[in-house]
Amino acid sequence: MLMAWGQFLAHDMVLTPESSEPRQQINQITAFIDASNVYGSSEEETDALRNKTTDGTLTGDERVNTVPNLIMMHLMFAREHNRIVKILDEYHSRWGEKKKFQEARKIVGALMQHITYSEYLPKILSQAYMDSNGLGNTANDPYDTSVNPGIINGYGSAAGRSPIDVDFYVGGISEIHVPGASVGPTFACVINKQFESLKKGDRFWYERNDSMDSVVGLSSDQIAAIKGVTLATVMCNNLGITKVQPDVFQVISESNALQDCSNYNFDLTPWE
Repeated sequence: MLMAWGQFLAHDMVLTPESSEPRQQINQITAFIDASNVYGSSEEETDALRNKTTDGTLTGDERVNTVPNLIMMHLMFAREHNRIVKILDEYHSRWGEKKKFQEARKIVGALMQHITYSEYLPKILSQAYMDSNGLGNTANDPYDTSVNPGIINGYGSAAGRSPIDVDFYVGGISEIHVPGASVGPTFACVINKQFESLKKGDRFWYERNDSMDSVVGLSSDQIAAIKGVTLATVMCNNLGITKVQPDVFQVISESNALQDCSNYNFDLTPWE
């Protein structure tokens, strides 16, 4: 699951043209963690998905069929979107279809941010590394207009995906891992810097409600509800399974034993 989420996440952040020549990376999609792989990176793509006018698999990313686990991840989050829309419809029957769609989209984007920073990155960088390098406490980071949230070349070409710069990629994966992490110090530095920029340079980061109005941001109760969700919750709600371990990024063990899906809940009442 660690690899599956990493690839799904990378497709939310970066799409670069294939080339054998050294180049400045040109990202063809939004760099923000905003579930653009689910909803698309343009208004036209989103409208096509919302109106179900696309051919084939309904997804916001053209690479959906690369490997089976990507299809599963896309299907799971499409179902989560539809599940949330259904509940919002029960709460707000007078809301228009577009408003329910956009509110569910905001929730799904927040879920992706939360799962990435609270479950995925600690397995890649280690919680200790994140704590000492600006990623340990995401709630108190103000929006910084001077931060460029774009994709760093080193991340887009090596630390986060397929190897274009072979020397950097081979060198990075050859390093001894940072204690408790899955990567060495070079990749840890690049990944940490990338995700710090993505958070601090994102005006719409899900925890940042102090300078937002209710249309754009989330309330304190809504943020708390998002923080109560894990990837295990999303899986239980959408994949037809009955049991899963609490931390799906780790193997089943005595301390991470299978639990009934009734133990996982996403409380949407703050949106009522």
